[in-house]
Amino acid sequence: MAKDRKAADQPGGIAEQAMEQARRSADTYCDYVKQAIAATPSGGNEFAERIKGYAEKNITMTQEYLRQLSQARNFQDMVRIQADFIQSLMKAFGEQSLGEACSSRYGEEAYVRHVVTRRRRLFSHVEEFCFAPILRT
Repeated sequence: MAKDRKAADQPGGIAEQAMEQARRSADTYCDYVKQAIAATPSGGNEFAERIKGYAEKNITMTQEYLRQLSQARNFQDMVRIQADFIQSLMKAFGEQSLGEACSSRYGEEAYVRHVVTRRRRLFSHVEEFCFAPILRT
């Protein structure tokens, strides 16, 4: 309690405390999502196991992006981090889509539609989580 008051009294202490709380919240959320994915039964289906692996990898990439973004010191850092994240997402998307299009019994078009829908949902959650607090102020 005294530590919280001391941090709040210092210039920038409140902002740093809020950022640390946001980092912990983001980590908790991402860990929860990864646990939910891991707990989802695949029924021994190889395709479902690959999809679960991709989802866990994507959440881990997003979690790392949030950590890096929270440590950005200026606008240029934010733009660079976001560009790197988008590039890594596109690379992962290409690898995942190509791998599944070649081996999936569902067909390339149906799979790509499925992955794009999932990514849009994930990005909307990340965008809401990251940028909504900034836009509210």
